[in-house]
Amino acid sequence: MYTKEEQKNLKTTPEKILILEDNPKYQILIKESLLNEFDIIFEVNDQMGLEIAQNTIPNLLIFNIQALRIDVGSFLKLLLW
Repeated sequence: MYTKEEQKNLKTTPEKILILEDNPKYQILIKESLLNEFDIIFEVNDQMGLEIAQNTIPNLLIFNIQALRIDVGSFLKLLLW
């Protein structure tokens, strides 16, 4: 159960989505689709994306596998540490 203050924060604080995407066309499409309802953070660099994910702890992480400079398994291991 949430307190009244926690419920208020849940309603007023948008969910954070971190998106690792290097294609500007997809960035625009995603931004236009989600910006009004979510707090969107874009990053094109996988290393910076990991840093942001570890510091801000987004509610959702969406990434383009082809945009990664490291393999997906290594990326996920680094993300979880």
